[in-house]
Amino acid sequence: ARDKLILTCALTGGEKRLRALAPWAGATVAPERLAGCQSAGEWVLLYALSRPDAHELRQAAGGVFPTAAELESRWDVRVLTLEAGEGRWLSPEGKSAAGVLPETLTEGYGWRYPHETAVDTPSKLTATQLKGRDLDREAAEQAPAVLPPPVFRRPRFLQEDQGLTAAERGTAVHLAMQFFDFSQSADLESVRAELDRLEEKRFLTPEQRAAVPEEKILGFFRSDAGRAMLAAPRLEREFKFSLLADAGTWYSGVREGEQVLFQGVIDCWFEDEKGELTVLDFKTDRFPEPTQYIPQVAAYAATLERMTGKKVARRLLYFFADGSTHEV
Repeated sequence: ARDKLILTCALTGGEKRLRALAPWAGATVAPERLAGCQSAGEWVLLYALSRPDAHELRQAAGGVFPTAAELESRWDVRVLTLEAGEGRWLSPEGKSAAGVLPETLTEGYGWRYPHETAVDTPSKLTATQLKGRDLDREAAEQAPAVLPPPVFRRPRFLQEDQGLTAAERGTAVHLAMQFFDFSQSADLESVRAELDRLEEKRFLTPEQRAAVPEEKILGFFRSDAGRAMLAAPRLEREFKFSLLADAGTWYSGVREGEQVLFQGVIDCWFEDEKGELTVLDFKTDRFPEPTQYIPQVAAYAATLERMTGKKVARRLLYFFADGSTHEV
């Protein structure tokens, strides 16, 4: 510092910690004592306590301790207490300390970070997180005391020996729909041959191929949603997006202008002859519950409208479990 150096030091325990430091104060302090300090600020306190001009500080530490008399009195050491509820600084005698501290310093004690809500708001949000999540609770728990255990993919040999889990079967269906040649959807034989091709080309493992229900895949192509998709002039699958969005859309209490990185993958969307868009999301739930997916699909629709400038006329969920289509 050229003219002035202002240090701040937070003492765990307040005056109790100050009393613990006082016996070791001095112009020179043993290295092992310095090593026991909680911060470099306590090093300064050890030296300050030994100065002839630090009477008030030593009193706060519980009494008068030997001082380094040879030190010249050049410091201005004062102890001030902030009066509770009044915002006034008082000296040890209870006198007002108005004007003792620079205004810029006292103002600092009342300063509040203007973006406190943004600190606890995640910087990234995925569309799948919108499914049945309490986002405010999620934001408040972004820094758990104990990190959750890592999630590992099951090794291939377990799939071969024990079969696929429900989640892995769902992944297999999504992979099949991602890479399926839709021109091979006329009948069950064509569907079966195309799934065999995906296995041969290693888009699907043998276990995944066995888990994909051929009849249900054909059922989709014969549904109203499937036929509309096949007839669309423009079709997009596994449409990935990543864009900045207003954080206030999902998180309450966030200041205006705060943004979050919103990411996701839309299973399928297509554009009809009128130029209107349809969002189509594939689900493999055993017991369809369309309402839980409304926020997720609504976010897909809003994102598409923003990116394309065109209206999303329909938002559809297709459940392979029972072949049902739900507009949400």
